[in-house]
Amino acid sequence: MLMIGMAGSSDGATLIVDDDDGSWRDHPSIGSAIVAASDGDLIRVFNGTYKENVVVNVTVAIIGNGTDPSDIDNFTNVQTRTQGYTPIFNLSADRVEIGHLTIGIGKFGYYTGYWPTGIEATSQSNHLHNSTIDGCFHGLEFIDSHNNTIVDNLFTENACSMHMIRSDDNLITNNTCEFNHYYDIHIMDCERTVLLNNTLRGSGVFIEGSTVDEWTSHSIDEGNTVNGLPVHYRTNETELVIPDDVGQIILANVNDTVIRNRDFTNITVGVLAGFCRNITIQRCNFNHSKIGVHLSRSSYSLIEDNDFLNITSIWYQSSIYLLGSHHVTVRDNLLLSNSNTGILLYMSDDCLVEGNIQNNLYGIQVAYSENNTIKDNECSNGWYGLRLLSSEGCTVKGNTFRNHTEGMTLSDASYNVIKGNQIDNNSYNLKLVSFSDDNLIENNMIETSRIGPGMVVDDSSRNEITGNTFTDNTRYAIEMDTFSNNNVVHHNTFIDNGNGSEQQCYDNSGANAWDNGTEGNWWSDYFGLDGDGDGVGDTPYDIDNPNHTADAEDRYPIGPLDRGMTVMVYTGAHIYLPGRMVAIFVKITANFVWPNSNLTLEIAGVPILYDSVYVDNGTELLKYEWKAEKGVHEIKVTVRSIGEMEGSTYVHVHSKEKNKAVGIHYGPLLHTSLLVLVCTMAFRRGNAFISRYRY
Repeated sequence: MLMIGMAGSSDGATLIVDDDDGSWRDHPSIGSAIVAASDGDLIRVFNGTYKENVVVNVTVAIIGNGTDPSDIDNFTNVQTRTQGYTPIFNLSADRVEIGHLTIGIGKFGYYTGYWPTGIEATSQSNHLHNSTIDGCFHGLEFIDSHNNTIVDNLFTENACSMHMIRSDDNLITNNTCEFNHYYDIHIMDCERTVLLNNTLRGSGVFIEGSTVDEWTSHSIDEGNTVNGLPVHYRTNETELVIPDDVGQIILANVNDTVIRNRDFTNITVGVLAGFCRNITIQRCNFNHSKIGVHLSRSSYSLIEDNDFLNITSIWYQSSIYLLGSHHVTVRDNLLLSNSNTGILLYMSDDCLVEGNIQNNLYGIQVAYSENNTIKDNECSNGWYGLRLLSSEGCTVKGNTFRNHTEGMTLSDASYNVIKGNQIDNNSYNLKLVSFSDDNLIENNMIETSRIGPGMVVDDSSRNEITGNTFTDNTRYAIEMDTFSNNNVVHHNTFIDNGNGSEQQCYDNSGANAWDNGTEGNWWSDYFGLDGDGDGVGDTPYDIDNPNHTADAEDRYPIGPLDRGMTVMVYTGAHIYLPGRMVAIFVKITANFVWPNSNLTLEIAGVPILYDSVYVDNGTELLKYEWKAEKGVHEIKVTVRSIGEMEGSTYVHVHSKEKNKAVGIHYGPLLHTSLLVLVCTMAFRRGNAFISRYRY
């Protein structure tokens, strides 16, 4: 029940406060009047400017002498005297009335260190009316404060007009909130708040709560407007029809509802849903808002094909913010020029984040969440592309993270699969830090880190790093610190990392394996022999270990290997599109006739062709046309010959239309009767790359 209390009465004394000296005044400051006051007194504050921080510990009415807030000379102005967030009025007594005051320091509070709370209350049944609160951090902050009334006030240029925590049964009516930087009205863990006929410009209403009642028990009518359009608050319904003209949508315990083709501009959050199920948000525009979509404890929903532009997110929040929401799909959204995280999953499991394009300060963040899939997203030009924080069982595949400070970071994140991603041109491409253990890092392209190593493994153990290509990373391709142990690194390709001034990898622990026990990695700066022809180098490849704590080496490097042949890798001219037809060629040039030979072609272990070939000088054979799907494919070519001859072999793949190739060239072949070439090709978003090969 709402209780409206009036502190001052005819039985109480009236105390006059004026900052001008004169016989009529009782006190020069509000604080000194509070010290002298008793319950039920009226403190009349004459015109002036009072720089005070007042603890109100008696039940009084504090009323300004002026009644017209537009006339600054006839209105009492109360400002802070301390720097920071200290409240100007701290209400510890119940039934305090404050009216006809200007509280705060104007819009300059946002740009200076003097950014106080206007009124903070931990007491009950207070009444604020006909006042202006401006330039504060929180205009009002009620903590465990119930049965208050906030009527006919102006809140302007604050961070948040009204911030209520665990405060129930409050009435907020006929107030105007404008030019506030974050929220107009923030209701957190509260019940039975009544909002009537409030005019909100540029922000809106934000509800947070961990129970259904904290979402559904409020009364918010459509007399409340955001930017001239009604606040659409609905509870406990199914299959709602959303009106065309709404300023903000708030759904509480609502199911099976579609929000489509709506525009939300200059608002705290366009669509806010708590304890909802099967909500679809499609083809909406969110522009110059604080948060675009916030789902709290709302599951089995779809956020698809929306535009989020110039979102100025609040602190830890984001353009798309899932809190405790499971089985949600976030797909094919465009998120550009937003000042915080594009997509945030917090304590949200079994979600799919797919095909989104981002260019924000932060890309995707997954925190305290499990079993999410992050796939085929493009993130560029921010602080980080993806951050997994204290999350497990997630699959991250087919994404592009480019031009960030940190392309991808795992922090205290274990049992995740990082597979088939393009991570390039970041200051640090990939980081595993703070007990990120037991992850699989597989078949990623990790290229051209600008400042640090391509991959940092710091205080993280038992990770498997396999099938990746590390190319042209500054310093090292992989750097492992002293406390990273039992990681296994095998079947990766390392090409020209370290700018030619350092070894390609660094292991300060020495307690990691750089092979799987039979095969290791391909190193562009390894030129060992393979005397027995088993495809493994006869001498180990040394890993940089400056502290000499233990031997760090790849015991079984797989290339390049010296067999009297020149090996060249071509990665220059290649343009491929997923799903386009490509042609696999094998060109054999011999100085002499090469009779009685055969050639087989396999793709991903499946035999495709078997042909007998008769090679004369300059023979070129077209062997196979293939629709190359996006992904990583292994192409295996086997040439067997009878007799002795010398010559060279060139195997390449190119698109039929463009005739641009990427391949491996061998030559000369000297008295060789068997050649087996395995080339792993990665086809991804317009390009194809050799990720590894062996022969």
